[in-house]
Amino acid sequence: MLRDFGRHIEHYCFTHCSSAFEASELVQAVLDKVWNGIATLRPDSSSRQVNRWLQKVMRSAAADWFRRRRGHTVPLEATALVADQPSYDTELLDDLLSYLSDEERVLLQERLDGYSSAEIGERHGIAANAVDQRIFRIVNKLKQIVNSELKL
Repeated sequence: MLRDFGRHIEHYCFTHCSSAFEASELVQAVLDKVWNGIATLRPDSSSRQVNRWLQKVMRSAAADWFRRRRGHTVPLEATALVADQPSYDTELLDDLLSYLSDEERVLLQERLDGYSSAEIGERHGIAANAVDQRIFRIVNKLKQIVNSELKL
């Protein structure tokens, strides 16, 4: 299974984390959850069924991992990895966020804090699909702002 889906798991984790250090930790969390749940798969499951199951396991593991990480400090070894990288301009980020409504900022912050679409939807009384759609629009709005500011 790892041979067949390992790259898929790595890709998922690296696209959902801000650093290689976090991504490697998330890969381990996903693999642990896969290992513990593999017995729930039926032996005659199709590749498509396995892929759906794996998607659910990855989303669940990622949500659990981000919830556990919320408020935790970063290990000293991890800070050494980013020490040489340029820091973000917080004034620029504040300017970008000023283009968003209060609702958009709250939705984006909750997503960045690791809450699932279902959890965010429950808090705001909207469907999980609506949350995904709104987050998608918020990100596109920010992309357009950045592109217009940089004249891309």
